[in-house]
Amino acid sequence: MDRIRFAFALLVALTAPASAADVTYPPGSRVGLVPPPGLHISASFPGFEDREKNVAILLTALPPEAYAEFEKADSADALKRQGAMLEKREILTLPGGQALLVIGHDDESSKQASKPPSKGRTWLLVASSRDLTALATARIPDAARDAYPDAAIRAAFASLAVRAEVPVEEQLGLLPFKVGELAGFKVAGVLPGRAIMLTDAASNTAGKSIEPRITVTLLPGTSVDLGGRRACTHDFRAHSGTQGYPHHRVGIAAHGRPAGP
Repeated sequence: MDRIRFAFALLVALTAPASAADVTYPPGSRVGLVPPPGLHISASFPGFEDREKNVAILLTALPPEAYAEFEKADSADALKRQGAMLEKREILTLPGGQALLVIGHDDESSKQASKPPSKGRTWLLVASSRDLTALATARIPDAARDAYPDAAIRAAFASLAVRAEVPVEEQLGLLPFKVGELAGFKVAGVLPGRAIMLTDAASNTAGKSIEPRITVTLLPGTSVDLGGRRACTHDFRAHSGTQGYPHHRVGIAAHGRPAGP
């Protein structure tokens, strides 16, 4: 009876198109989908996972030209380098554009003799959109295929969507510090758990020149008391003239406990 109920529920899911409200986006990601029941947002990577069954779906945003490269690539050779054999390669049409689906299974002959073979399947979905290429990678061990059948993974991949932008509040929530006032600047990028880049360049000038940017980040070091003035022990000489920006300046805000026992 349970199998019949599951099959009916899956049939309904496959025949009903996913609405925008159903799609779940990992924090900070423009790429999302409707995950199969049992998968939840991962705290370790942009995607979804079921740690108990060792199932994961990883979502990645790549440059728009990456889709053409995937289309021309030898899927069998790419999977072989990952220790898998090609089962199927097909072209799909998603609401957002064309997509390439590649399915492979573990090649047991490539496993090291000292280790027991880890049987499973790898799913790759490469989807084109206006300004990026979305890559979804799923790893399904054979032991978990009853809980995550092929139809469930296909339904999840078919729901893949790309949102126009990540809300500013969501991006700021990925930082280990609080940014209370943007002072007219726009968020140009966030390194989750590390830094934020701000810019006041107009959006229509992007890519035409070097954009003025402010990077706010946390760096290792401790603060010391220099006659009533706080200073940071981090050596900033390594940041002088790096990454092709010789004319940048470093501003310091030292917080934390004083150095010492």
